[in-house]
Amino acid sequence: MTLDDSILTMRLRVMRRAQELQSVTLACREAGIWRTVFYRWRKRFERYGADGLHPRRQRARRVRPREIAPHVERLIMGVALAWLT
Repeated sequence: MTLDDSILTMRLRVMRRAQELQSVTLACREAGIWRTVFYRWRKRFERYGADGLHPRRQRARRVRPREIAPHVERLIMGVALAWLT
């Protein structure tokens, strides 16, 4: 069983448990999730069926490299230049 399959199974179990208990709050408390997450899952389940509960793939985001503080950059350059001589 892959990680995606186990996540799908857990989400379906929470949905089923909420129906059995007739309480979203209790089912979410048992599963340790927020109700808003449950309702998001339920909306996807109603729209797409069980396939909607598969975890979504995150696209890689372009992140700008962090800037180095000027004094740190000077220290690095000083060490690099001293190493060359």
